[in-house]
Amino acid sequence: MSYEIHIGRFSEDLEEEVSIVTKEWIESTEIIEDIQYNQLGHQELIEAFSEQLNKWIPIFWLTKRGGSMRASAFFNNPICYEKAIEIAQHFQAFIYGDEGEIYFLPEYGIVYDDVEKINPSITLDELIKYRDVCGNDYQKIIDVLESRTLTHSASTEVKRPKNKTKLNTQTFWIFFIPFLFILYLFFRLIKLFL
Repeated sequence: MSYEIHIGRFSEDLEEEVSIVTKEWIESTEIIEDIQYNQLGHQELIEAFSEQLNKWIPIFWLTKRGGSMRASAFFNNPICYEKAIEIAQHFQAFIYGDEGEIYFLPEYGIVYDDVEKINPSITLDELIKYRDVCGNDYQKIIDVLESRTLTHSASTEVKRPKNKTKLNTQTFWIFFIPFLFILYLFFRLIKLFL
């Protein structure tokens, strides 16, 4: 199963996801340029128009709570990325991954970008935890997380273990080659006497 990116709104306490209903998706297509609602069988989609391809490409397939897309489309297709951000801004929604890491926060903007590594990744659970301390000030929460990350990385010096594998490999060959030579001589001697 491939990794997915989701769009969703949350309650004030971030404990419950608040649905984005079909009517809201359809209304968003009237406000945001170059997106359309489409229904293929039982699957509802939001699509964006690609001038380069001269066709409509899917951005989100709609779910009961919001929408989902393949992570590869989000990170590798600029149209999908830009339209997903526009849609999230319109709905004041979060964009987050399967593991809860947040890519877009309403009232803040892009939190984490896979290419530019804008900020440390933050999960929904961390956001809930730090909101108790920082309130709804997302910038303050991200600053706290950055300082935590910087403090943690500065205080824990990583010491690499010495490469014993190379030494062990060399030691092996140093003993193995003479052993083979002795074994060879032994069999030659046996052959001589037989």
